Amino acid sequence: MIPRAQTSRPPGWIFALAAAAAFALVFAFYARAWSPAYGITRQLCIGREFDRRGIADFRDTPKFINSQWGFDGQFYAELALDPLLRNPQLRLALDSPPYRARRILLSWTAWAAGLGRPPWVLNAYAALNGVFWIGYAFMSAALFRHLGWAGFAGFGAMLLTCGVIESMHRSLVDFPAFVLMTLAVMVGGGRGAGIMALAALARETTLLGFGGLMEIVRPWRTSAARNLRMALVAAVPLALWMAYVAWRLPMHAAVDGDNMDWPMRALAVRLFTAGSAIQSGGIQWSRWFFDDNLHTVLTVVSILAQCAYLLIHRDWESGIWRMGVVFVPFFLCIGAQSWAVHFTLTRHALPITLAFNLGLAARRGRGWPLWFILGNCFVPYGVLHLIWW
Repeated sequence: MIPRAQTSRPPGWIFALAAAAAFALVFAFYARAWSPAYGITRQLCIGREFDRRGIADFRDTPKFINSQWGFDGQFYAELALDPLLRNPQLRLALDSPPYRARRILLSWTAWAAGLGRPPWVLNAYAALNGVFWIGYAFMSAALFRHLGWAGFAGFGAMLLTCGVIESMHRSLVDFPAFVLMTLAVMVGGGRGAGIMALAALARETTLLGFGGLMEIVRPWRTSAARNLRMALVAAVPLALWMAYVAWRLPMHAAVDGDNMDWPMRALAVRLFTAGSAIQSGGIQWSRWFFDDNLHTVLTVVSILAQCAYLLIHRDWESGIWRMGVVFVPFFLCIGAQSWAVHFTLTRHALPITLAFNLGLAARRGRGWPLWFILGNCFVPYGVLHLIWW
């Protein structure tokens, strides 16, 4: 359900102008990554160590090597070269084969877009976050446009919020999966369940967003039966694919990728570490807008404010609110391994951030400016990161 409209509405061209300005930054981001020899594979964050142990097609394909170890996007890009998981060398090429392989949708998409040719496939995968961003801009406009100037502010904050930028920066599956999950909730019904199945094949944790797709109406027995059918549509394709992955690749003991911990423990430790560094003069004030410790504090403040707002202002009729609030306990339980690079955490919070900005715009009151600033104070850092990367 989309919140009610407000009386004062900005003209449509204002939204189009904001989207065009954001798109210009996104386009420049990918244009800077391009080179004649490697295309835009700089976006894959490939490490030398994983390139050496990669499958033959991955090793032999010209690509940009970023660092010694790289980041997660390189594994999904490599899977795109063999999305049926037939190459036994994948067991050594990936850091956690079954954990990566169950997130197969984008790998299949890149393989199809690249017509199976390795250089095209790797570049297609590197471009997918940017392609999804275009659809995301239209979706966000549909959600926010009828909510007045507060909606315009929320729309602007969501276009280049930190989680979006982090996923694009490292060619991750988080943002495309979030876009598909949000679209599923917006569409609703059986078609929404089908889209949710695609989102789950991109990132299995998006199934938590099924709470936003559920029908909570009388008669309860009819709703329960319909919800069960939609749940099967959303979950069975992932279950079948995971069974195939278990047949092809050895299982890993840590099904969560070692990413979970007790509620707020890792968050508190990271906040304490950043606070101690700031207190001891750890901020480079000449470049305060790029300081990791300062931005860690702003990230924690922003996302905790978003969580608090969703819990205080409950809206069970809104599918987007239900989709966002179910991710609150998930986010608070994310472990220290993920908090080690705090910027990566913002992509896990994307459903929370959307539900917060949409709900805040729909319920605008005297406290709106304070909530908006608290919930989005980390956004400028991400935009600067996009511009200067």
